[in-house]
Amino acid sequence: VLEILSGPAILNNNILTLTGIEGMVTLRATQSGNNFYNAASEVIQEFNVYEKETQTIDFSEIPDQFVGTTEVILQASASSGLPVSYQIIGGPATVSGNTLMLDGMVGIVSVEAIQNGDLQFGAAPSVIRSFMVIEQTTQSIELSPIPDQPTTGPPIMLVGTASSGLPVQYEILSGPATLDNGNEVVLNGVEGLVTIQASQPGDISYAAAPPVNISFEVILLDTDFPLDVCPLDMNSLYTPYIVGLNFGSIISTSENEGYANNLQQTTILRRESITPLTVAIEHSENAYLSVWIDYNRNGSFEDEGEIVYEGIVEEGSANSELETMVNVPTDARIGATRMRVIVQKDNFANPCSEEYFGEVEDYGIYLEVVTDIPEEEKIPLTIYPNPFSKKITINWELSGYEISVNNIIGQRIYTSATSNFSAIIDTHLWNNGIYIVKLRNKQGKTTSQILLK
Repeated sequence: VLEILSGPAILNNNILTLTGIEGMVTLRATQSGNNFYNAASEVIQEFNVYEKETQTIDFSEIPDQFVGTTEVILQASASSGLPVSYQIIGGPATVSGNTLMLDGMVGIVSVEAIQNGDLQFGAAPSVIRSFMVIEQTTQSIELSPIPDQPTTGPPIMLVGTASSGLPVQYEILSGPATLDNGNEVVLNGVEGLVTIQASQPGDISYAAAPPVNISFEVILLDTDFPLDVCPLDMNSLYTPYIVGLNFGSIISTSENEGYANNLQQTTILRRESITPLTVAIEHSENAYLSVWIDYNRNGSFEDEGEIVYEGIVEEGSANSELETMVNVPTDARIGATRMRVIVQKDNFANPCSEEYFGEVEDYGIYLEVVTDIPEEEKIPLTIYPNPFSKKITINWELSGYEISVNNIIGQRIYTSATSNFSAIIDTHLWNNGIYIVKLRNKQGKTTSQILLK
């Protein structure tokens, strides 16, 4: 038999009901026995009825989301420290743990945060948060195309706009260029295809714009020297060294400079031409001379066929000059390029070594196509100096010709009809570069010559 001895509880048909008041409840259980059993010893049990601690849930508002968002991490917490669970009250979403997953549709999502309590804490009042799933406004990018550029071209400012008015971002995807200040394309001086991507990642109101790519070629102009892939900056007091060089229109004398950049001294060579080269050397022991021409204009001297001469001036030799004939190949690339001349002791040099025991000199070469004019149609023509600076003098043997001078991109720089046999043209205002002088008579007979300033 159960009975309540004291405390805030009611017993009815062995069901104990608490009255909702704090206090100690005392119960007694007895068994009086029968014909076979004596009465059992009574058992008394006590327990305390106490008030549970309250708790609350902190659940921040959820900002509106855009279609395309897949997940939202829910971050509610209970003041008790007990874990919070979630359930979807309504809307295009499901929930697993604390990850709310959107279904990709527009609508209102309501999610409830719950904490049911434990022996110490009562259930917390649930908190419901609602937010909109909305369609973002689309946007597009306009990016101005870039025409092909020379390898020596200046930095290029990218001009792109997004229809949203948000700032456009740029990236060099490939090619010989870098990005400076976020929107300035800087060419690195070599040829190639540059591809740039413009993007706009969007914000709370706008979806990301489809990226836009543009490409342009970086071209080595005939008038530009290729970027030297192994530039030299050295000073040397070693002998041997170069004291003189004759090659085409180049007539050079010098002392030991370690490295001499003589690109301002340029001569013109034609494909299939044969031109004598003479190099004078100061030496006190065996001197090894090497000469290269960058025929394919890629900035390197190490391609096949670009070593045009190797020779030795022996110690004690009375003759300090070396002579050879330079034969320009038929596939030499048209335009400005370099000739590298190295003399050193001990052995033949590599054109891109970091150290030399002698001297290195670079000279300019302009390669052009052989002009195939039948002998009877050629006009005797002399133009000097070439290369020129402030003026040129033109002499020919027949009268009645029109003289014209165009630059390398075809612009007419000078024209004159004359019955004389010579002309002096003032060139001090002309830009440096390649020029083509053409003579033409009334019968259509023409001749031309390439000049370099």
